[in-house]
Amino acid sequence: MKELQNIITEVVNSNGRKRPDMDHIIELLKTEEGMFSFLISETRNYYLGAEAGHPSAYIFTDRDWAVEMAKEVAAIAPGRNFRIREITPAERLGFFGDLARSGFTAVTINSGHEALTIPLFAVVKKPEEVEGVIMNPHLVRSLNQFEQAISEHTASEDMQNIAVDLLSTAKLILPCAENDEKNHPLISNDKGEKYLVVFTDPMEMIRFDNKHKFQVKPATMRELRDLAKAYDGIVINPVGVELICDNEKIGRIVNFGSGLKVIK
Repeated sequence: MKELQNIITEVVNSNGRKRPDMDHIIELLKTEEGMFSFLISETRNYYLGAEAGHPSAYIFTDRDWAVEMAKEVAAIAPGRNFRIREITPAERLGFFGDLARSGFTAVTINSGHEALTIPLFAVVKKPEEVEGVIMNPHLVRSLNQFEQAISEHTASEDMQNIAVDLLSTAKLILPCAENDEKNHPLISNDKGEKYLVVFTDPMEMIRFDNKHKFQVKPATMRELRDLAKAYDGIVINPVGVELICDNEKIGRIVNFGSGLKVIK
């Protein structure tokens, strides 16, 4: 993405005299070769930062710059790993859509160098505008932010309460067999405990069910509370943030206000 990199450098070095051509920048974001980003191990999602008060993802026009920031981010959380990803032009719309459903609202290009932050929704539609599809971008962002903060030892009660509040009112996806709405997939741990799997959106479900064996069934936490009594609880986004809620925690989420600590 040398052309995009050169444009950003010119804009930054002009000290405000040169305004960016946003239409051209957006076109390059969609089509120019050589875009890189990175995912972190706790959420198995793109690193969530903040730029000018906006939840931001980070993309780079140089792989080495992506590695540079990923190493800095990994150093602040013991045990955190990262994975660099090159996003080809053919993958761009899916990539930006993935950011949108994950609750990002901005994209920062080349953080740590001559950088530019742009609104994500200048590039892709807001998830709320996709009619008839269960999406929870604010919830996904809140869960990912909380999980990141736990790893960085910066988690707060306010973060926790926001996540629990969003969970208590969310419409989620409970997968079921095509011809049997009472047949739901389960996962178990090495203790023999069994959990219903639940998802915040279709993308998270596809990551689990990439052969499309199951169909989508909407469910609230109140409905899940009753269904989960036959098991040990639920796991939300098991291939993502992997939030485990036993039945006691589910009950506290439904009756939010009892001081629940939703931590894996």
